[in-house]
Amino acid sequence: MVRNAHRLAAFGLALAALVAAPEAGVAQVYTPDQLSEMPQIDSPRDAMQAIQESYPRRLRDRGIEGRVQVSFVVNSDGRVDPESVEVVQSENSELKDAAMQAVRQIRFRPGRKDGSAVAARVVIPIAYTVS
Repeated sequence: MVRNAHRLAAFGLALAALVAAPEAGVAQVYTPDQLSEMPQIDSPRDAMQAIQESYPRRLRDRGIEGRVQVSFVVNSDGRVDPESVEVVQSENSELKDAAMQAVRQIRFRPGRKDGSAVAARVVIPIAYTVS
């Protein structure tokens, strides 16, 4: 009985070590204060187009404008991690989904740390205006 308890305890420790270990392939995500270069929008024109295309027509036609602050991770390849996108603040709940959709389409030049491209969390405002 004591020998089996010892095996079970050893198994429990091994299992705890696996749970605590970081997942293989998951890159560290840096914050702005850790970067030597922040991610930059690759093509402002394409970004503006993605934002305008995501603007719900019904809101635009009624002249409803708003601002949405979105947080997300830009991976080291410049693509937005779609699972990381979240709304920090929004004046209009209908614009939340539009902003999240737009951000997922925008390409970036990745952030850099010590000369290497890295994953970085950024927060940007998206303004929906009738123009």
